[in-house]
Amino acid sequence: MHVALLVGLAICASCTRDKTEPPPAQAPTPPPPLIPTPPPPKQWSAPEIIAAAFAEPHPSELRIEYVDARGLLDLSDGQATLLAMYTKGMRTDARRRIGAPPRWLSELTYSYRITWDVVGSKRGTFDYKLRSTILRRPRCSVQQVWQRAIAGGAPAAALAVIELVAAEAGRPQHWVFAITDLPRDVYFRLEVADDCPPIAEAATP
Repeated sequence: MHVALLVGLAICASCTRDKTEPPPAQAPTPPPPLIPTPPPPKQWSAPEIIAAAFAEPHPSELRIEYVDARGLLDLSDGQATLLAMYTKGMRTDARRRIGAPPRWLSELTYSYRITWDVVGSKRGTFDYKLRSTILRRPRCSVQQVWQRAIAGGAPAAALAVIELVAAEAGRPQHWVFAITDLPRDVYFRLEVADDCPPIAEAATP
């Protein structure tokens, strides 16, 4: 009987040794930190384009591509291009008749083509094109040009290519507004006079 008891105790001791305890519970893995989403790029607006273009010396040609009726460049395709003339002076020939184009000093003149992208980043290249016509700061805003185009039948939700054309050969400065979408068979073109009345500021009380 003593032998059986000893064997039983030995077996129980062996069972105790073989029994493995469960591993301690692990704390849950914390989620990765949230990375803030960067804000969308700010679309450059037509007033900013006009201000930048007329800060350059002697702007000659201005083209605003894929701009909407709010005056904002399209985030995918919008850009603006300016041809500016850089010169130390113009010929002041007293014999030049009134209305005749000024003569650039060709040996002191070069042109520079500047492009701004949708967020206003600027790049430029030298250009071979010399122009005697010079743009003046427009009287109409791009939004006003759009309003006239919509009144003339332009689709209000479209994107337009708008050019400011300098006065030349008896024609005053004006805008050329165009919408072209070949797959949808949409073609719209309108010349808009740059003759908007000035906006009167409210008097200071």
